[in-house]
Amino acid sequence: TATIVKGAQFSCNSCHPEGNTDGISWKFVHVGDSLGKQTDRNARSLRGDIADTAPFRWTGHDRDLESFVRHEATGLLEYPQVTDEQVRELAKFVGSQPLSPNPHRQVDGGFTPAALRGQTLFTGKAGCNQCHSGPKQGGQRKGWIGTTVQGLDLDVPHLNGVFDSSPFLHDGRAKTLEEIFTRHNPSKSHGLAHQLTPDELKDLIQFIREL
Repeated sequence: TATIVKGAQFSCNSCHPEGNTDGISWKFVHVGDSLGKQTDRNARSLRGDIADTAPFRWTGHDRDLESFVRHEATGLLEYPQVTDEQVRELAKFVGSQPLSPNPHRQVDGGFTPAALRGQTLFTGKAGCNQCHSGPKQGGQRKGWIGTTVQGLDLDVPHLNGVFDSSPFLHDGRAKTLEEIFTRHNPSKSHGLAHQLTPDELKDLIQFIREL
């Protein structure tokens, strides 16, 4: 998409190489939402057929994928002449990026024994599926886990393919999945993960890693 970028110096692929994430948190001055212009925003992966995971952005600012694409083209990429057809085609492309094969699963593609134990915790003791629900384990709702000011709910990210989309949380503060719960859950509001034993948390994270 460099041809629709002011100066043709970068493209969507610059921050989302092959549909994934560059692992960098950016300040987006073109997004006027509740996070504000000075908040670091983790560049999320676009993989996993995200068209049905609306709303988009960490605050759910864009209600559908075409709105998200249009705002990125005119705001971030500074191309005000983007046409409706270009928006539709780009949204179609962005919304259909496939997941990479998961290297953490068994050779036959099934979950490992540890992941199966973690799956039971995900839907049970840890309460993860109260927010991370649906076929992609997330998307289509907002929630608060204590990483923003009280009342500033964020989009619940889908977890499918999360294994290669570090860093984590809205501002990229968690470098690993483990850090989400061991370093960045001060209010113990991220489900009931704080009630798990160390071994249970290990199994839960293994399940998430294999999604």
